[in-house]
Amino acid sequence: MSETDPLQPICDRVAAVWPVQRWGSLRVVVGVSGGADSVCLVRTLAQMAGGASSNLIVAHYDHQTRDDSADDAAFVGEVARDLGLDFELGRSASRDPSRSEADLRGERYVFLDSVARRLGARYVAVAHNRDDQVETILHNILRGTGGNGARGIAPFRPLGEDLVLARPFLDVSRHSIESAMSAVGQSYRSDPTNAEPTWTRNWLRVELLPLLKAQFPQVDESLLRLGQNVGELQAAVDQMAAELESTAVRYEAGAVRIAVGPMRLTPEAVKVALLQGCWKRMAWPRGKMSHGHWKLLTQRMLGGGAQGKPLSFDLPGEVQVSVSNDEIVLTRRL
Repeated sequence: MSETDPLQPICDRVAAVWPVQRWGSLRVVVGVSGGADSVCLVRTLAQMAGGASSNLIVAHYDHQTRDDSADDAAFVGEVARDLGLDFELGRSASRDPSRSEADLRGERYVFLDSVARRLGARYVAVAHNRDDQVETILHNILRGTGGNGARGIAPFRPLGEDLVLARPFLDVSRHSIESAMSAVGQSYRSDPTNAEPTWTRNWLRVELLPLLKAQFPQVDESLLRLGQNVGELQAAVDQMAAELESTAVRYEAGAVRIAVGPMRLTPEAVKVALLQGCWKRMAWPRGKMSHGHWKLLTQRMLGGGAQGKPLSFDLPGEVQVSVSNDEIVLTRRL
């Protein structure tokens, strides 16, 4: 490999967090939108895998939110063919341009998950980069996040049994990616909607972060350092919550029983982490659970309602809560 290879520094950064020995012999579905980040990702992984690159599968999902979105799909298909890789294409059944960011992301991940499971892949790789990490941490802070949100995007996340979502570009900047693509003469597609500040994430990228950088040039590094520090603290909190869960929580069919006694002297952050772990284990939706909802639950861990009477109330996601002096019972209406 030539020392002047523009992709080699990016390959080295990926290898530091996701060495090819972990995935080179396995099937990997690579989500490719056609933008610089994802095109660089699939080229980087193909270069790292060498002769094993046939295990990579390029997957593109056409949201059909733009009139020219089919051109993106055709471009990604050409990239796959140039690299000698299989290509999977999915298209949304809706052309509604008003779908939210969350809806579009959900559609995309359902597609990637289905492709991976159908083809027996062990990983789904996507191209979130260092700049995305900065934007995510800032966005979560502004929304009033807890520890999990402040640490940003996780490099690896399970997608159910035997399938892992990998984000190996989190230490690679957007500038490095675009420079490498220019250096190797690789074209890519640019989505004009990414520059429109109507989406929250676009507004952060296009308007807020440039303002912050004008006053605080090191804001990216500061946010990333905050995310790392919070992540280390949150890991300790999660460990404490796991130990408490083993003694204070009992899972039944469709229900969670939490003993109140052990909770009374437990720090707030540990109680929240324990509750969020219960939601995760039960696969209950957490999207509409606010800080106030978690706070309400931790307060009720001190016991029942007035004069010790049982107390019942509902939470988002059809979760019902029943509190007595001895335990909290969580159930979900189906």
